[in-house]
Amino acid sequence: MTGEQLSLVPAPDRAKAAKVLLILRAHQGRENAVSMHLIADELGISSRDVQALVKFLVEERSWPIGTATSRPFGYYVIRNERELEENYQHFIRRGVSNLKHARAYRNSSVVGPIVGQLEIEVKR
Repeated sequence: MTGEQLSLVPAPDRAKAAKVLLILRAHQGRENAVSMHLIADELGISSRDVQALVKFLVEERSWPIGTATSRPFGYYVIRNERELEENYQHFIRRGVSNLKHARAYRNSSVVGPIVGQLEIEVKR
């Protein structure tokens, strides 16, 4: 992460994001995932802070950080196209699930058609 990339994050968070990234760089590939609790303990921050920092690194800085939802649970640096595709599909399914949940509250909203289109896309 360059200084320019970190400049948009408030000062305390820049240092934390860099530390999270340093830990994750030692965990290349799905089989080497590290738990968010271990990261949190090592850095003296909460698990929620770890989640927020990983979210920032992925969404705002485009770091290829994967999420493992089965053993070993945790985060890792994506190292190949298969891991990238697995994470992509995981978050698409999760997004569709969240939109279905939202649709249950307001069936007549714009969410309904979006869910339908995404479900078609996921099946391809």
